[in-house]
Amino acid sequence: MAPLDKIGMSGQGKDWIRAGLDVGSTTAKIVLVDEQGQIIYSAYKRHHADVLGTAATLFSDVMERFGDLRIRLTVTGSAGMGIAERFLLPFEQEVVSATNLIRTVYPE
Repeated sequence: MAPLDKIGMSGQGKDWIRAGLDVGSTTAKIVLVDEQGQIIYSAYKRHHADVLGTAATLFSDVMERFGDLRIRLTVTGSAGMGIAERFLLPFEQEVVSATNLIRTVYPE
């Protein structure tokens, strides 16, 4: 299992994929969305207090399935804040993420 800072997801000449990593008090979830807004992958795992190991496993699973990707990652969740700070990743509060999604899907 590769540490998060060793996972190369910067594929040359590929479309950008949006990714969200939600790491809470007991679980970690990842979702990948293509440029058309369609979910192309999601996974959910209990982390059993191994937050970094579980996040690394989720990213390794993505790489195994899709190869090297260019992703725009945003992290959320109570344990996600620490991951975002450690790896200098964008963090967004869960309520803000949910509100943004609702406004995008239901603009009126």
